[in-house]
Amino acid sequence: MAVKADDKATNKFDGLRLRAEEQLAKVGAQVPKAFAEDVEDLQRLIHELNVTQIELELQNEALRSAQLEIEASRARYAELYDFAPVGYLTLNRAGFIQEINLMACTMLGHERRSLRNRPFYRFIAPEHRVTFDKYLAAAFSTGARQTSELSLAGPRSSTWIAVDSQCGPAQDETGPVCRAIIVDITELRLAEAERARLMAAVDQAAEAIMVTDPQATILYANPAACAITGYRRAELTGRRTDVFKSLVHDAQAYENMWSTLQSGHSWSGRIINRKKDGPPYPAQMSIAPVKGSQSDIVSYVVVFRDVTDQIAMEATLRESQKLQAIGTLAGGIAHDFNNLLAAIIGFSEMAADDAEKGSRQERDLKHVLKAAIRGRDLVKQILAFSRKSESKKNLLRMSALIEESLKLLRATLPSTVAIHFNAVSQSGFVLGDSTQLQQVIVNLCTNAAHAMREKGGVIGVELSDFGFSVAGEAPVPGLAPGAYLKLTVEDTGEGIPPEYLGRIFEPFFTTKKQGEGSGLGLSVAHGIVESHGGAVAVVSESGRGSTFTLYLPKHVDAQEEKAPKKGKLATGHERVLFIDDEEALAEMGEQMLTVLGYQAVRKTSSREALALFRLDPSKFDLIITDQTMPEITGTQLAGEILALRPNMPIILCTGYSHQVDADSAKAAGICAFLEKPLTKSEMANMVRRVLDETR
Repeated sequence: MAVKADDKATNKFDGLRLRAEEQLAKVGAQVPKAFAEDVEDLQRLIHELNVTQIELELQNEALRSAQLEIEASRARYAELYDFAPVGYLTLNRAGFIQEINLMACTMLGHERRSLRNRPFYRFIAPEHRVTFDKYLAAAFSTGARQTSELSLAGPRSSTWIAVDSQCGPAQDETGPVCRAIIVDITELRLAEAERARLMAAVDQAAEAIMVTDPQATILYANPAACAITGYRRAELTGRRTDVFKSLVHDAQAYENMWSTLQSGHSWSGRIINRKKDGPPYPAQMSIAPVKGSQSDIVSYVVVFRDVTDQIAMEATLRESQKLQAIGTLAGGIAHDFNNLLAAIIGFSEMAADDAEKGSRQERDLKHVLKAAIRGRDLVKQILAFSRKSESKKNLLRMSALIEESLKLLRATLPSTVAIHFNAVSQSGFVLGDSTQLQQVIVNLCTNAAHAMREKGGVIGVELSDFGFSVAGEAPVPGLAPGAYLKLTVEDTGEGIPPEYLGRIFEPFFTTKKQGEGSGLGLSVAHGIVESHGGAVAVVSESGRGSTFTLYLPKHVDAQEEKAPKKGKLATGHERVLFIDDEEALAEMGEQMLTVLGYQAVRKTSSREALALFRLDPSKFDLIITDQTMPEITGTQLAGEILALRPNMPIILCTGYSHQVDADSAKAAGICAFLEKPLTKSEMANMVRRVLDETR
């Protein structure tokens, strides 16, 4: 409107000027020269009017330009206001929305016309409305900008968005107002919550986790890393990973590792690190580079764990696998080896009986027989020690168990180590697992021998009675009053240093060099003794040997085993079918039975034996058969025979079999189960007993 008014004034001015010029021309023609000066003044006035007109036009043009600029600025402001990435609101004192931009409308999920003149608090979560009222009132009363975090109803039902809100006082044509800015921080809060969960998981992780910068400076370490390394987090942050270097690896090993990492690839392996207090430890480590947006390495994530126990368990597993291999090997050769021993024992015994009494031949044969029986007992011990079975406790005469264990042990000890056994309590019985207790005895004696491996020495083993009635007299804390068998294993070796004496029963603790022991022997022995209701005590002094004392509850109600009376061998006249696929053993069995008075028939084929029996099932009074035979095994043959004659007495013999034992043989209807090799007296007693019981 201002521009149009100026145009009218200019037009009127132009009209006046033209009329003035016309009148001036008329007057100039009529007036005398006396008035020439007045005419000049009038012309100057007209010139000034022209200049004024030009200036006025310039001012009008500037005014029009300014108005256009204002309108353009208003348009740009409106565009910026509506399309700003944050929400803008104008609120009155009551908190009603006076103006709102498009971003705020989008946040609230409504159109602009439906939001104007509506109370803003209706969109605020109930728990935040009091906070909003306070900070709006403070903005009007103090004139200072207020900041708060609010939860607003989102564009979708049942959803809330988190906003950062800032409110400051202002003035418009309606009076005092509050200009508010709201920024959607929902994604930020979700990311922070996710980061908090991630950090909690990392902090609780059993694996040690560290984050370093590209120069290997530690930025973060979780509690597991601190526990393993011995450093506090504050001590690690800002330090380089060089602090963990040990003297085990050379520089080239670390250079190879960093070469792999700096090329952008992950590295993993086992490395020896050093703790804060100095001792090295093996760590299984994995390091991965973290790349930025430009594919450059911005950090490294290091995950590691102390594998000391794992290495010990691996060593134990290897030892267990060795024992398993020994057991498998022993089982594999036991059958054939026992068959060989059976032939040696049987023929040597019969040859010795036929030899002239007191002759050199008789003495030599008895030496052969003695060695063969010792070999038989050794095989039995190896099989018993390597056989895996559940713990089964029986009444055991400890003196006999110790003697058997020492027989097995003597074959493995160097000749510089001697074993002296003294059984003060010959009739001492315990209720225990023979295999486990043998393991304890062998373990203690093996440790004693190891302590004397350089200079040799003596292992003293003594079994005696022990008892006490008052708890205060217990030789080991926690041992209940009662009667015990006291087993002492003493050596003249190096002894145990005082600083190690309290840890010798800890699992995986060992003072032996790597590869010489797993650290489980004494802990297992300690556990076995305690599982039998006993206790272990140890006394040792550096350079003066060690003494281990075992206390095992004595079974006082056990009866003394009666040794079989020596005398004439049990004989008979019954008919016996002897079956073994090895010709030598079949011949030996036939001869041995014949010498004992029986009518013996031998067969080396189980099929032939079955065919013979089928011809006349009543022809024989007893059948003795080997288990491991081609075509038909001993148990299968027994089944066929019992189908023809249910009450037929059968004795099953085997050198070694994992498929049959005394219980399974009895369940199959077999009268007796024997493990080869057998002496003539054992054969005679068993045959006579079976025949008498089944008569």
